[in-house]
Amino acid sequence: MRIAAFPKGQDIWRIDWFGPIAFPDRMTRRRHPSVLVYLSKVVASTPLENPKSLLQPDCTLPASQQTKRWVSVGTTLLLRIGDLWQDQTLLARPNYEEETFENLTIDREHTSLVKAGSSFENGQFLLPLAQHPWHLNNTHSYCIRVALPERRYLVVPCMELVRFYFGSSSELISRLFEPPLARSNLHGKVHLSPIGNMNLELAERIPQASAEDVARIAGSDAAWRAAALIPSSCLKASTAGHDVYPQAIFPFEGLTTLEVTGKWLPQGDVDHGTFLVYQLRSCSHPFPFRALRFKLSLSASQRPVKRGTLSPTPEVQSRRTSAKPKASTLREQDASSSLGSATKPVFGRRRFPDLDNKPVKATRPIQTSSSQTAYAGSAPAVADMAVGSPGSSQRIRSVSLVDAKQDNLPGFLKHVLPALAAIEVTQVRVLQSGDEEDWTIPTPMLVNEDGVLPNTLLISNESHRPRRVASFLIEKNGESAVLTAFEALHLMLLLCPLSPDETEKSTSIGLEIAKSFATRVQRPNTAVLFVPKSNAAPAEFIRRWIVAKWTALVR
Repeated sequence: MRIAAFPKGQDIWRIDWFGPIAFPDRMTRRRHPSVLVYLSKVVASTPLENPKSLLQPDCTLPASQQTKRWVSVGTTLLLRIGDLWQDQTLLARPNYEEETFENLTIDREHTSLVKAGSSFENGQFLLPLAQHPWHLNNTHSYCIRVALPERRYLVVPCMELVRFYFGSSSELISRLFEPPLARSNLHGKVHLSPIGNMNLELAERIPQASAEDVARIAGSDAAWRAAALIPSSCLKASTAGHDVYPQAIFPFEGLTTLEVTGKWLPQGDVDHGTFLVYQLRSCSHPFPFRALRFKLSLSASQRPVKRGTLSPTPEVQSRRTSAKPKASTLREQDASSSLGSATKPVFGRRRFPDLDNKPVKATRPIQTSSSQTAYAGSAPAVADMAVGSPGSSQRIRSVSLVDAKQDNLPGFLKHVLPALAAIEVTQVRVLQSGDEEDWTIPTPMLVNEDGVLPNTLLISNESHRPRRVASFLIEKNGESAVLTAFEALHLMLLLCPLSPDETEKSTSIGLEIAKSFATRVQRPNTAVLFVPKSNAAPAEFIRRWIVAKWTALVR
């Protein structure tokens, strides 16, 4: 997604730090707070080939020449300190220095809230400006400091702490910055059995992607205190007339192992005295439940229309007649109240190993507004989107950004994605992802001339449900193709080349390819691969096939 507030052009910009929280322009955004993002223009000659060069203070223009841009707090799902942006689009997310800190003790004795510009008793600064100048204009922003052995420290900016532990959806993050926070803003009834099974009702508009985060808050006093501290600290600073820098703490107490990326900073004569975290990647601390069942609350726009309604509401009518945009841009304005909302998956690493073997299920499927969408194309596509609740007459669609959990990848795709990741391509993009499944959509339901649904469309089990399908747009050296995977006993893949004109319509072509599965009408020049279950290395098998077919099909 493009972020309209970020700089245009071919210059590369590095996200340096997150500044204060505010409503910068009440004329355009009245319902959703924003954060001031500090960016620096990159002057390093080869930042993509040598990411470590971005850790040097002279890799960007001086901090005195930083650019500041307001973005809604929900947009922080897309942002990390150190990210590289170009022409309003994410260019790269360098790994920087990677560390794993094992068996950290998180409690009041070992952790403390500090300001980014704080110093030690000997006058040395926690984050020396000579080695890390990028927080210069935000020395009053808060970080959490964790004591390490040998008088060293781990330092996490509070905005990164919020993003990682509560960044499952833009809706959840947004609510944490709107004081006062009540439990009813996050969930309804909650029951935790003696053996640790939790039943939970999510509050209205909280998506299922946030179920685990909300369950942690509902089942742990430490997590509730961490969530409540964010809005209360903002309100306290605003009431005092200070810049509103949020405070945040870990949502648990006890032992954990953290995987992080960032930069080691010196502390006196010690080169590796303080590790400044740019991105939290994994946290091992257990969630306060053994298993989770949650119930979603339908919003007003998702509830069934009452009998006797003669015509669809403007919102439903809008969804029926608006074409689906090929690209989306996030605007810093309130979204329209008359357009149906959308859901966009955000693919990023936010890993909690404790959830790998804990069942998390919804008690019933949600009826999302977007799942009822039928894009007929009779009206112009709505490419402009805005995070947060709608509240304007602008032609901007409300969007909920949700964390797409790759750990929950459908089984028939578990070898396809590693294969795509191992190919040197310009871009791989998921087409037609379902709002709740994130990666797949059901195979289109088509009947034959006798009005019979082909069995090829269905999975033969008790539910007799439709097969699922996933399509990916692959771009390399100015050429493109669509790879489509079908759920089946033996995985079937189709690789279809696209002309330049067809690339613009890749989403609809992906749907056509899915339909061809049922009708067995194949597009010209399409390569077909069946992957048997007996294959010992399916991901490598798929990768080699794509590479081998690319030259023959695309060039």
